[in-house]
Amino acid sequence: MLHLYEIVEQYQQLKVVIERTDATDEDFELTLKAIEDSFDRKVENIAKLCLSLESNIAALKQEEARLHDRRSSMEHTLDWLKDYTLDQMTAIGVESVKRDTVSVSVRVNPPSVHIYRLEDVPLEFCSHVPDVWQPDRKRILDHFKATGEILPGVDIVSDKKRIEIK
Repeated sequence: MLHLYEIVEQYQQLKVVIERTDATDEDFELTLKAIEDSFDRKVENIAKLCLSLESNIAALKQEEARLHDRRSSMEHTLDWLKDYTLDQMTAIGVESVKRDTVSVSVRVNPPSVHIYRLEDVPLEFCSHVPDVWQPDRKRILDHFKATGEILPGVDIVSDKKRIEIK
């Protein structure tokens, strides 16, 4: 019969194998077979280990949700601050502000495509997504850049601005 500390060491080895991210099912099985303990105690300890893992998983999910909410809040605040700064700089006609540690400038976004009437867009500038034709905005924009032609049903938006912080 094994000493208690030997059984504990074997279960600790199982825990190490489980916590390895690269461990395979075969690794689990070999480690479990190596544990010399009564069948009932083995099942009991495996069940306790499962409960512990379920608890850890629940805690990780909760932390992931908390961090996601926190990130979303920060992203919203960042977007609002940039929009606010852009509005204020545009309102007083300032194109850039340069300080010792940071510079902020108003930049014009590259042109983008706005589809206002899908049925007028030529089919050669659309791709077929199951059951629906979707305009290919990149091809439309490339066509505009190459030829200067604005296709029917399309507007080229080139007056949007953004803040660039360096």
